[in-house]
Amino acid sequence: MSARKWIRERIKASDELMALVSGGVYDGIAPKGSPYPNIDLTRVSRIQTENAFADRLRDNDLWRIRYIDKSISAAKADSAGEIIQSLFHKVHDEANDIIASTFEQSRQFTQDEDGEIYQIYIVDIRVETR
Repeated sequence: MSARKWIRERIKASDELMALVSGGVYDGIAPKGSPYPNIDLTRVSRIQTENAFADRLRDNDLWRIRYIDKSISAAKADSAGEIIQSLFHKVHDEANDIIASTFEQSRQFTQDEDGEIYQIYIVDIRVETR
């Protein structure tokens, strides 16, 4: 299974997280007009591990998962960020060719766009696949 599909399925399988996400889970940036709160995910970088014969052994990807809520309060964003971190830190899923998944860093901030207030929680994870 691809890392993208694995991440998306793992997010959607979390009842606790999906209770905080009424707008859906998107690859890349959510389409304009999408309901909030929502989650989007993007692969930031990939490092391929090869042997001396240039055979690809594994991929080491950095993924960015963003929870975005149109709200003055950061409470839901904070909760969602903590859940996302726990879903992906120190995970091994042999059945889906996930060698390892680890939490790397997070950031939370408030953004004002023309008087519309958004709470954004970003979680970066590293996923190593076969």
